[in-house]
Amino acid sequence: MYLDQHNIICLWQTEQNPKIFDIQTNVYSFSSQDKTVLVYHKNQIKHMQLKDVSQKMILYYLHKHPELALQIDAEAFSLAFSLFSWFDENTWESYSFLYKKWQQDLPFLSSVLQKYLPDATLGLDWYICKVRGVQDVALDWKTLRSPSQILSFLYWLACVYGTRQEKWWVLQTIKIHVPLFGIYESQATVFVWFQEVLLERGLFYAVRKNENDDWTIVEITITDQELLTQFVKWHESLATFTWIATNDLVEYHAKLLVAYAQDNWFANFACNIHPHCIKLLKK
Repeated sequence: MYLDQHNIICLWQTEQNPKIFDIQTNVYSFSSQDKTVLVYHKNQIKHMQLKDVSQKMILYYLHKHPELALQIDAEAFSLAFSLFSWFDENTWESYSFLYKKWQQDLPFLSSVLQKYLPDATLGLDWYICKVRGVQDVALDWKTLRSPSQILSFLYWLACVYGTRQEKWWVLQTIKIHVPLFGIYESQATVFVWFQEVLLERGLFYAVRKNENDDWTIVEITITDQELLTQFVKWHESLATFTWIATNDLVEYHAKLLVAYAQDNWFANFACNIHPHCIKLLKK
């Protein structure tokens, strides 16, 4: 049992087939030779060839990074609220605005601003949700460099432009739809760069662009339990809510992997299996 160059848990290489296969999962794509991998299917762990893994099976990904324990980054927070800016030539006023935010959205967003940016104000003016008192910072790959900054930025985008999917009060997915139009459309590539930075840290989200004549919608889908858990921890300080993120599923698979490794004489490998290191990749 070993980790390949993509951190996929494998049993052995299939030397007879040197062909390179393109593998697409729900959050992560890579190219690899065929090999015997561990999958979870029909309530048990099995081993099979990588090229034969189907959409109903779960691949195991194992990273060795420490568990997340991050603080919210104020600069990233400010950037999420100043993503769109405008200069009114009639009043000579510069302000940031939130796209398609209405009266019912203001109480929560105002409380967020009051806590982290006390000098900023939020108000609805002629159906425009204006944010005043935040610094206008250009979004590019130089602005946010660390995983902490990127995750803070994504969390604030989730608060403003995100929707959540839950099951039995457990958070399953966060989807963020960022509308980019005019001069902002070039920023779509930044989200791909963020994705690559987090991938090096063993953190996943999926991103895709939906384009039409008027604008580009960047859709970010977060199913990584490690990220969801971090977002919930941050959100607990801002609002009372009924949804939670739980590592129960990941812990369950960690126990299965440890038992499988020990039963098959891979006890040394079993020592490296910790819940926060495990990702469940659906092909």
